[in-house]
Parts: sequence; C-alpha cells; structure tokens
Amino acid sequence: MDLLYIIVNVWKEDEEFWFFIILMFGIIVAGCMFDMIEEGWGMIDLIYFCVITISTFGYSDFSSTTHALKIFT
Repeated sequence: MDLLYIIVNVWKEDEEFWFFIILMFGIIVAGCMFDMIEEGWGMIDLIYFCVITISTFGYSDFSSTTHALKIFT
C-alpha cells in the first residue's frame, strides 16, 4: 500500500514524471504508426513490438524487414 501511495504522490507532484510518461506514450504511438505504414502489422502486434523494443527484451518473434524500419527502430 505504501508503494501505491508513493506512486500516486509522485504522479501528482512531479513534472518530470509527467514528461517521462508523455514521452514514452509518444514514442510508442509514433513507433506504432510508423510500423503500421511500413509493415502492415495489426494493432496488437504493433504495441507488442514497440513495448518489447523499448524495454530492450528483444524476443525476436517480430523483426523489422525493411531498411527504413530497421533505421527507425
């Protein structure tokens, strides 16, 4: 319960935390849109690929096939 309290207070008071959340959301949206145009993947696949790539897990079940997407990624 203390962890939840800390997260809620940081969320309300810290401007850098808001910037980080908005930045991460923007990166995921931009990545999904670019991947949708280049690869033609479905929405679930796009979100999965972007989150796995950002988190640096890289399971290799999805991979970039075009040079433009490889550079963007």
